[in-house]
Amino acid sequence: MLRRPPQRASPAFFILGLDPSLTACAGVVLDQKGTPHSRFLISPGKQRGLERLSTLVQGVRDNIQSLLSVAGSSKVLVVREDYAYAASSGSDAVLKELGGILLWELHKMGIIMHTVGVAQVKKFVTGKGNAQKDQMMLAVYKSFSYDPRDEHDADAFGVAITARALVLRSSASLTAPQREVVVAATAKGHPLTTSI
Repeated sequence: MLRRPPQRASPAFFILGLDPSLTACAGVVLDQKGTPHSRFLISPGKQRGLERLSTLVQGVRDNIQSLLSVAGSSKVLVVREDYAYAASSGSDAVLKELGGILLWELHKMGIIMHTVGVAQVKKFVTGKGNAQKDQMMLAVYKSFSYDPRDEHDADAFGVAITARALVLRSSASLTAPQREVVVAATAKGHPLTTSI
């Protein structure tokens, strides 16, 4: 009679979902069960140029350092919403600069920053890949019982909950659109599907 090897418990992890924006940078931390652990909102106010970028990046770094000190031996995954590539404006270029600075700063901290596509997050949360901001806010509240402070907070939560589903790759309790997002990401070899 063949015996199955004992199942190893998956390691504990935290996911920090980020919505980096030039007006505010939001972050939501979920534990592996999908329970919100903490959240933050960094607003540079009336700052401009490098001062604005510096405030946003430093705020993200500080919050990640705080999370790392709490996480102990648990794995911490940082995931941001990817760029909306259809957009083309001056602020879009600065937003991409912010993304590059965040990527570099987290690399210096030994953290890989993953991305999840905007349409995938919207589809996972609302069932529609082209949902509007108000639909995202309503869906995170109604479907996930998360009360967002604003659109950035709702997007950061959406990124975190989508990333969690990609890491777990379990479709047992997912809706049909959510399963589609996970199956497609797994088939394409998204890094989050093999990160734990």
